[in-house]
Amino acid sequence: MTTPVDHDAIEQLARAMFGQLSPLTGTRGTGTVTVNNPTLAAIELPPNMYLLPVLSHGTGTNIAELADDLVFKIAPNPATAGPHETGGAWTIPAGGSLPVAIRSNLGGARHNMPAGTVFKWDPPLDGLALSAVLDADITDAADAAETALALRRVVYYEELDAAALERDIHGGRLSQLPGLMLVWQQSLPAEGRTAGTNQGSTRLADGVRAFSENYRLFIVAANRSSDSKRRASGLRLMQAVTRLLTDQQRTTDGEQLTSLGSLEILNRSRFVRGDRFYVYALALRLNRLVVRVDNRSFVPWLRTDLEMALPGREAPEPSTPATVVDIGVPIPPGPLGP
Repeated sequence: MTTPVDHDAIEQLARAMFGQLSPLTGTRGTGTVTVNNPTLAAIELPPNMYLLPVLSHGTGTNIAELADDLVFKIAPNPATAGPHETGGAWTIPAGGSLPVAIRSNLGGARHNMPAGTVFKWDPPLDGLALSAVLDADITDAADAAETALALRRVVYYEELDAAALERDIHGGRLSQLPGLMLVWQQSLPAEGRTAGTNQGSTRLADGVRAFSENYRLFIVAANRSSDSKRRASGLRLMQAVTRLLTDQQRTTDGEQLTSLGSLEILNRSRFVRGDRFYVYALALRLNRLVVRVDNRSFVPWLRTDLEMALPGREAPEPSTPATVVDIGVPIPPGPLGP
């Protein structure tokens, strides 16, 4: 499927990293949704396309909203899946529908959904109906055991400020702890600033550049038993996250994390310590390609004419120039013309 110009690759990378961390969050939920294709051509739906459930809340009148903290994605089609999480596309027939397998991006019992739940594509997919409906109850999602080393919440947010820690934890909906917050910081040329016009290895081809996406990952521990248990919980989770992410190029779900090299953990540190929280931070870097969108149109180049000759000799034995080649070459190349 083509990538729209407004595709949010930064958030997609965050979701891919969360999927890689799913073993720390419990058991994933699985089910099927019916996907509709109203167009006149079959559509290939690859795995790892994201959906969000539409949930109702409020008293009296139900108010529906997209649950952006309950992310699901398309699971591979067993009939077309290849080794090492390759392939796995679903073919949605023209003017028809197909039950398609889905799974939650993270684990946890909160991903159990009732039959009939409406899911919407995020982002919308060209050609497919905007929503898909859950065929049967999802019942297999489960929280990690209380005794296990586990993340209770994982969120993607804008900022975690040491001076306003509780405000940002609340704003990011990190409602259960220990939890993880991922924050995007900046994009930089992969080779840093360069003085030459070629831009070093940052410019890989005309209209193609390599950028490094820099994230900061925060682990918030809040064990009320004692200071030492908060510290131990945070440090153990920090090391578990490191082992799951470091040096990865693709996730276990088959999503590409980097276009060049692998995921780098640049540093780990204690971010802030308080009476209620211990927060540890990891700096991450991933490389990806940014391709120029070019909407220009050009007159077709249909033919190239080649004329070459050897010059004649001068006096006292003059001669006329000798024609070496005089041909027309069709574009694209075909049989040579006169």
